[in-house]
Amino acid sequence: MGKAKKKHVGDGNMGHNKKAKQNGHKAEEIAKEFLPKFFDTVKVEFINSLIDFYVNGHYIEVKSCLEWQIDSSHGEKGRRRGRFVIYKDQHDFLLKNNGFYLFVMRRLCGKTFIKLVRAKDVPVNFNNRNKCLVVWTKVMGEVV
Repeated sequence: MGKAKKKHVGDGNMGHNKKAKQNGHKAEEIAKEFLPKFFDTVKVEFINSLIDFYVNGHYIEVKSCLEWQIDSSHGEKGRRRGRFVIYKDQHDFLLKNNGFYLFVMRRLCGKTFIKLVRAKDVPVNFNNRNKCLVVWTKVMGEVV
């Protein structure tokens, strides 16, 4: 088992978005229910702020977003699809340890879509702040 001790700091912009933090906590609660069923285990171990969970020998980072986000760059009533934020330090750790992302996309009506994806299969292109924004359709496809 590799060690996930490094504390993830982020780029300083994460703290201002209270709604994103709340959505992240909801996604982690969903993960706590989903992961034991998927991996056929009762033990789901929370790790730390770099990587969320360790389950049956697998590191898993939970990422969440809403289906649609208001975005004024798309006009007065504009919106865009939600995006998952992938951080290079997390991604590198998951790649090194053959880990997974658990992607959780939520609709405002409360419906939730979940997909478990190996880190090596996530399309990333990191910017100069070591993060990457991935539109949910790139990892989950279209949902009905």
